[in-house]
Amino acid sequence: MDSHHAGFPQGEPRPRPGHLFINRGNAMSNKTDVHVFIGDLEGGEFEAKVSHALSEAAASSIRHNTPSKVTLTFELKPMGNGTQVDVGHEIKRAIPTQEGSFTEVSKRRTPLYVTGGCMTFFPPNQNQLFGKKGEVQNEKE
Repeated sequence: MDSHHAGFPQGEPRPRPGHLFINRGNAMSNKTDVHVFIGDLEGGEFEAKVSHALSEAAASSIRHNTPSKVTLTFELKPMGNGTQVDVGHEIKRAIPTQEGSFTEVSKRRTPLYVTGGCMTFFPPNQNQLFGKKGEVQNEKE
C-alpha cells in the first residue's frame, strides 16, 4: 500500500485536502484522520494559520540564523449530549526578528462529533451535501 492510501481501506480513495472523509464502518473506525481533523478546525482556517505560522517561522529562522518555534496545543472537553467534544486549538509561535523575537498565540474552539474515538465535523450518519466553501458535493467524488 502506498503512503497516499496509508490508513484507508484498499479500493477507497484518499480524500483530497479540504474534503471530509466520512468513515463508513471500515477497519479504521476508531481513529481520527489527522489531515481531516486539522482541516475541520475553524472550517479550514486553522489549517491555513498553521501553514502560515510554519512558513513564517522557517523564513525568519533562515533570515536571522536563529531558531523559531511553533507549538500546536489541543484540549478536548466533552459536550453535554455525549456525542461531541469541544476542541480547543491553539497555535503559539515564537519568531525571531532583528530586534529579538515576536510571540503570538491564537486560540479558538470547534465542536466535533465523536464515533468510537473518531472525530469528524459532521455527524457520522449525515451525508455530506456541501463542501466547506458551499459547493455542492457529488456522490461520486
